[in-house]
Order: sequence, then structure tokens, then C-alpha cells
Amino acid sequence: MTSLSREGCHVVSEESLPARACLSLLVEFPAPYEPLTVEVAEVRWTDATGFGLVFVHVHEEEHARLQKFIDWLKRTQNN
Repeated sequence: MTSLSREGCHVVSEESLPARACLSLLVEFPAPYEPLTVEVAEVRWTDATGFGLVFVHVHEEEHARLQKFIDWLKRTQNN
């Protein structure tokens, strides 16, 4: 997974999914962060490296956990 944001991500994969396909995700983060559950994600685009997902339905507490992880990533990448 690359390009993670509150709105979605890029999934690096040799497998192809059709645009507009919907799926659910369980995203594992490094400790001490808990996994993120995305109830509904939709494939928006595909290319040779994988596909782009938009997060359609994520519970508010999951969004808060995702934002904390993204904030941590930004802090560690700026050091």
C-alpha cells in the first residue's frame, strides 16, 4: 500500500480488479497502532502497478485512528 490518505490509497498488486469494484479492507499498521477496518472501498483506477481505492465507508473511530497514523507518518518523514 502506498499514498495512504484519509480518502483512500494505492494498492500495489499484480492482481487486477475492475474499476468500480467494491471490497472491504483490514489494514495492518505497525505497533502500537491498531488495525484499520474499511467497511467499503471502491476501485477508482487501475494501472500496471496496482489500483487506487477510495474509502467509501469508514466508521468515525476508524477515521480518527487513520488520522493519528497519518500524522505519525508525516512527523517521522519530516525528521
